Amino acid sequence: MNLCIISESKSAEKPESFIKVHKDFLEGNVHFLYGGTLPKYSEKYGPLEKYPTFWKRITARLGAKRLDTPLIAGLKHYLKTEKIDVVLAEYGTTGAQVFPVCQELGIPLVVHFHGYDISKKEVLAYHNTLYSKMFAYASAIIAVSNDMKEDLVAAGASLEKVVVNPYGPQEKFFHLHPDFASNSILAVGRMIDKKAPYYTILAFQKLIHEFPDLKMVMVGSGYLENAMRNLVFGMGLEKNISIKGWIQHSELEDYFKRAFCFVQHSVVAEDGDSEGTPVGILEAAAAGLPVVSTKHKGIKDVVIDSKTGFLVEEHDVEGMYQQLKKIVVDRKLATQMGSSGRNFIKTNFDLNKHISILQTLLYQACLTKNI
Repeated sequence: MNLCIISESKSAEKPESFIKVHKDFLEGNVHFLYGGTLPKYSEKYGPLEKYPTFWKRITARLGAKRLDTPLIAGLKHYLKTEKIDVVLAEYGTTGAQVFPVCQELGIPLVVHFHGYDISKKEVLAYHNTLYSKMFAYASAIIAVSNDMKEDLVAAGASLEKVVVNPYGPQEKFFHLHPDFASNSILAVGRMIDKKAPYYTILAFQKLIHEFPDLKMVMVGSGYLENAMRNLVFGMGLEKNISIKGWIQHSELEDYFKRAFCFVQHSVVAEDGDSEGTPVGILEAAAAGLPVVSTKHKGIKDVVIDSKTGFLVEEHDVEGMYQQLKKIVVDRKLATQMGSSGRNFIKTNFDLNKHISILQTLLYQACLTKNI
């Protein structure tokens, strides 16, 4: 099977962790196109743009045939010359841009939604018509949570086509051992509105009034990163909160091993942007860390409130502080929750299962091509 993964990722070497997993573990001859919702580059050859020949320009001027844009021409050329059997579009926005090409060439399309692509208001408004046509053409549409499945059906996707297939953490995270005697709380996630890192900081500030030796490490970058650094400095918390910015995914393991708790205060942003199923929470739970988070989208599927961690309402800083405090003062509870979380993730969010379901959908899509 010649599989082409198309993503808006900016880099072939450093795509989102869940997309890298697809690149690394899906079977077949895997091609990767990236650089925008309409891809600009191929990992194999570089720039995709293909400009028309002199004779094509002449015939177009004579009205014989409309010319494709260089990017669409390049995409068509790549899919045809590489004899692609099926396309996996990472993000619905990518699927919306590439499905006309797939349809013209008769190549099956599987669309994998991840979060903002089915929640952000301006994205839904802009892609309303495109999504309807894409839903009709796609062989399968993948959601990463039950909430996302409902959102997709509400947007017009056929219930029969939508498959809930949440991510799974890599096996290495199940073999980590947190330090429940430490004073370190860990937060991992992009510094953007839907992650609401400012609420996490405010909840932690309440904690250190009672437990001044506590530390919090925040890993991740984004457009709020500098604002969060200023907030930490302005509140005089720089001795207690360390913002690391972006790091290699392989470096995360050491942070998990040095922490006794994981925290993330996800919210529905003002523009509608929402989570799918946060990989950071999956990895933290797999590593045996209790998770304190919010009752938000796919997080509700991953964290069992009062068993594998605690969930509070979105924007509830006081509630998050109170639940964090329970874990700070009772490390036996933290250990028990971490163990329960690890077992729950192992049973219900296995990476091999995620890949197997996705692989089956791709093979089934290929079969429709040959019917």
